[in-house]
This record gives sequence, structure tokens and C-alpha cells, in this order.
Amino acid sequence: MARQEVLLGPTPPDFSVVICESVVKRNVGGPEVMRAQLGALLLHGARETTILQVLPLSAEPHGLMDCPMSILTPPDGVPVIYTEGTNQGR
Repeated sequence: MARQEVLLGPTPPDFSVVICESVVKRNVGGPEVMRAQLGALLLHGARETTILQVLPLSAEPHGLMDCPMSILTPPDGVPVIYTEGTNQGR
């Protein structure tokens, strides 16, 4: 929750995320929890600094299916890609 506060602050960073369709379809915690989760996605997705995309289940397999990837762009403008797996981060 503390990390989400950064996205709601006065100068939020640009934020782009791709989530799998199964994330919004899988019922975890019951209808009230799911409603709150989807509401939070809509709230964040509506912000000008946020790009929220849903990858359909029909999409072909891709190289990042087994781990998340973050692209960080520091003030010097040189992007850094970070991936994290079960045993290591790169």
C-alpha cells in the first residue's frame, strides 16, 4: 500500500503495467474484495501518468511469462531493465 501512495502523490512517476487477464477473472477473496481490487485498477488506470494494459489469455507465449520485468528510467534517461525470478534478480 505504501508503494501505491507514490502513484497518488502530487508528482507521480510515469507508470506502465501489463497484467494477465486471469488476474481480473480469478475470484480471490470473494466479490467484495474483487470489486475493491478492480476499483483500484480503474482508479490507477484513469490517471494521466499510468498506462494499464490487460494481456488476453489468448495471447501467444512470450519470454517473460515466468518472471516480472521492470524498466526503470533514472534522471539521466538511460533505461535499466530488471527481472526477478524465484532464485535471482538481474
